[in-house]
Amino acid sequence: MRFVDASEQFYKAVAEIPWTRGNDPWYYDQIRRVIGATFISVFEETVRDLERFVLVQGTNYSDIIETLTGLKRHHNVGGLPEDMVFDILEPLAGLYKHEIRKVAAELGLPKEIVWRQPFPGPVLETRSALGVL
Repeated sequence: MRFVDASEQFYKAVAEIPWTRGNDPWYYDQIRRVIGATFISVFEETVRDLERFVLVQGTNYSDIIETLTGLKRHHNVGGLPEDMVFDILEPLAGLYKHEIRKVAAELGLPKEIVWRQPFPGPVLETRSALGVL
């Protein structure tokens, strides 16, 4: 496992998008796209020297439904570049969130992990870090 602090790359990429006040779907969609593209770029650069590597994602069945119905476009379902140089493993893709919690509890993970609320998403986190709330 490797830890990479790419915060400056993400902040720079997001700062180039003009911020709009209010609930502007265009703005949020642009942020999601930039964060996704930056993530893939950073990941590929990080693993470039490895012979074999796999990106493990926490995609779940709700993510797939939300993406396929057009409800949300920020999930990595069907939105990743065609020319990626690595494989993706999504072991939870067929499970809903309540089923994932059940598996986590059966595996003996601590309750604070099993029952924690999901991460609020890239837009909120990025805007918060940039002080643009």
